[in-house]
Formats: sequence, C-alpha cells, structure tokens
Amino acid sequence: MKQPKPSTSSKSASVRQDEAATEPDNVEVEEEPHEGAVKAELEVPSIEMPEDESKLPDEDKVSRLNDLYERNIRKPWLVIALWVILNVIKGDVTATRSKNPQKTDSFNKIANSNNLHPDLKGPVLRRWVAAGATWQDLGNHGVDNDRLGYSPCREIAKIPTLAGRISVGKRVVAESLTVKETIEAVKAEIAKTRKAADNTAEAGLRPLAKQVFERLDDPVFLSEDQDFCDILLDSDQVRTEFNFREQSKIYDKAEKIKKQKIREKSDLENRLEGLQQSINFLEDLMNTFDGKEVESETAA
Repeated sequence: MKQPKPSTSSKSASVRQDEAATEPDNVEVEEEPHEGAVKAELEVPSIEMPEDESKLPDEDKVSRLNDLYERNIRKPWLVIALWVILNVIKGDVTATRSKNPQKTDSFNKIANSNNLHPDLKGPVLRRWVAAGATWQDLGNHGVDNDRLGYSPCREIAKIPTLAGRISVGKRVVAESLTVKETIEAVKAEIAKTRKAADNTAEAGLRPLAKQVFERLDDPVFLSEDQDFCDILLDSDQVRTEFNFREQSKIYDKAEKIKKQKIREKSDLENRLEGLQQSINFLEDLMNTFDGKEVESETAA
C-alpha cells in the first residue's frame, strides 16, 4: 500500500530549488524531498570556505577531493566546487568558462585522474565546479546566493553573459522559481542573448547579405529557393556578391545553425531508438499473450 506523500506547503523556496547534484544533462525535476531532508537542505548556506591548499601536488589534491566528498556526502557539490576554485583555478571563477591553458592542464588532469572518487568522475566534477563558480560569482554581484541550490546554479551557468546570469539569478531568488521555471527563464535569457548577437552581427550588412543571414534560420526553406542557391552555392558568385566581412558572418552563422541541427538530429535519433525499443518489447509481449496460443495450449 502506497504511503501518502508528506505535505510540501511548509517547504522553503530553497528546498524546492535544489536537486540531486549528479543529475543528467537533461534536467528532470525530482519529487520534493521528504520532511526529514528539509533541515539538511537548509544548512547549505552555512558552508565553510575552504583553506588554501593550492601548493599541494595534483595527486594530493585528488586525495583531498576524495576526502571532502566522503565527509560532505549530503551536500558535496558546493564544498568541492569552492575548493577546486580556490586551489586549482586560483579563485578565478571566469576560468570555468574559458579555455585558459592553466585550467585545461591542471583541472583536466585532476578531473581525469584514475584515483578520483568514482562519484566525481566523468562530467560530474566539471558540472559541480561550473555551478559552484556561478554560485560564488552571483554572490559577488549582489545576488542572495544562500537561497540558490545546485540545479538553479547549474542552469544559470549556461547563460553566456554575466549580466544575463545576474538578472536570472536575482529573479530566481525574488520569485522563488522552481527548477522547471528556472530552466524556462534560462532558455528565454539565452534566446534574448542570441538575438542580440544576431542583431549585432547583422549591423553593417548590405541588403542581400542581410537577407541571407536572416533566412539561414530555416535552411530547408532557403535551400528550396533556386534563385538564392544559384548565388550561394557558386563560389565565383559569392565572391562577386559578398565582401569578406559578409562572407565571414554568413559562414559563422551557417556553422552555428549546422551544429544546432546536428544536436537536433542526435536527439531525434535517440527518441526514435527508444520508440523502436518500445515497439519491439510490445510486439514480444503481444506474442506471449496471444489469445490463440493460450487457447490452443488450454485445449491440449
């Protein structure tokens, strides 16, 4: 018999925001934590800042991370993220969003160590550090990060601009957004940022180049326009009709749209694979429960 779920009316906004720290990329909202977990979640803001142990050898840092994980099993992501930020990337939260060689060499060496705790391997440590850097960065810019859990921070980290991250962070806190609502707010902010970038990229383009740039958002429709294709797929015509800057802008946007379509194709293939697996299972089940077979066996 199923036990009734405890009431969630007394839960705080910060509890509703927080999710399991090892969730997959496609965030799914989990059930509210039971009442016994509320106290533990509310203890998050009292996190202690880590000590400076940046001079430790990399292997000793791996051991230290393992120790921190074991001792902070209820809420390891922020403890470990802050330690990595201080001792591996030397307090530079912007390094979590950059391709700085120091971050690549040192951080990746630790993240890929065979001796690292199994629960920290793969993309987990990288996600935690990105979320922790966002948590710290938002706090440094006036956001009440004590009310932000792992999932909101991880989602906000996806926003490419600092102003956008601060704006959404403040809204999450002020409106007590759930994880689902935070995801939607982040998507809207990213779309706004991309539109602004596209508008900037379009500035200074001549009419034909601007028209091509805008229509690249729907490459199938554009590919069916023979007049455009006669120009766009002829290298001599391209050099004649577009200057170097226009060619570069169109190329960059085409590359971005191509990557987007590849991701969409991969997602679709995964969904189709799941559908086919379901169909195969249902066919096997139907064969097992075929009434005719059951009837013939009973008659025998």
